[in-house]
Amino acid sequence: MADENLTAGELDELLKDVELTEEQKNVQVQEQSLQGVQVKAFNLGTQERLVRGRMPTIETVHERFIRLLRITASNLFGQLIEVKTSATTTCKYGELLAKHSQPSNINLIKLKPLRGTGLLIMDPNLVLYTVDNLFGGGARFPVSIEGREFTATEMRIVGTLLQTFFGSYKEAWAPAYPIECEHVSSEMNLSFVNIAMASELMSTTTFTLVIGEANYEIELCVPYMMLEPIMDILTSQTQGMVSEHDHIWELSLLEQVQAVEVEVVANLGNKTMLMEEIIALKNGDVIPLSYLAEIPVTVDNVPVLSCRYGIYNNQYSLRVEKLLKPDASEYIKGANDGK
Repeated sequence: MADENLTAGELDELLKDVELTEEQKNVQVQEQSLQGVQVKAFNLGTQERLVRGRMPTIETVHERFIRLLRITASNLFGQLIEVKTSATTTCKYGELLAKHSQPSNINLIKLKPLRGTGLLIMDPNLVLYTVDNLFGGGARFPVSIEGREFTATEMRIVGTLLQTFFGSYKEAWAPAYPIECEHVSSEMNLSFVNIAMASELMSTTTFTLVIGEANYEIELCVPYMMLEPIMDILTSQTQGMVSEHDHIWELSLLEQVQAVEVEVVANLGNKTMLMEEIIALKNGDVIPLSYLAEIPVTVDNVPVLSCRYGIYNNQYSLRVEKLLKPDASEYIKGANDGK
């Protein structure tokens, strides 16, 4: 009888929640939560990359690199070369194309095992100066590259410069992430080089070689996506502060340790005696000793060798049978207890 007093619309409203399935209720809640949200279009054909800011590890690598390049470049040119570097920045590849509209020495390089191709752009005047310097010209007469391509001789000089750069750059990267540098090809016009889309981000660093009163720039450009697989290493604050493995210091320390004189003691035998027996000893008495076939050789009471004794070249000698590896903690503890 109660249903006769309800309209069809009221009945539908009452049965609305009963008839909805659990899935339909979830959809309804989601639709209500999305009301007023602005939907942005997304183009699957492009990719915007997030730049995470500073990369401390790259800064450390480049600081190490300029020290190494300063030495190798000075050896190449036969005079003291100063090397400076700019901060690593990011720009779009299209902006890089516009910046290098004039002919340059553009080298396509790979930094294996990183995937992708980078650019090493050298000031053409650096190539001309190197040719003049290596052939004894002294850079007294200015030479221009405008209107022509590099000759075969000049390209061989480019190869020499690249190997100088690659050797130092590989060594600078070794403590952080080992790489191998490879030269792919060379061009003079950047518009002929297509290593990325115009919107692709590039990581760029400029190195300046100061030779006398002249400055020559070498620009390293690496696609941002090429660095993404090791981005955690590059952006790590602790990685950026890790001190480099100093081989010179290591060799110096090794030489100093090897030059230390130590007293080596080989105990051939021992015997326990009473004090009255010692007092009763006279010249010519014989004390029998108990001994082992192999005797320990110690340095500062630490056993380091196990040896056999005998005669070699008419001299009493020890023959090393094996090296001993004592527990250092035991002797450190004993030394601390004795203090």
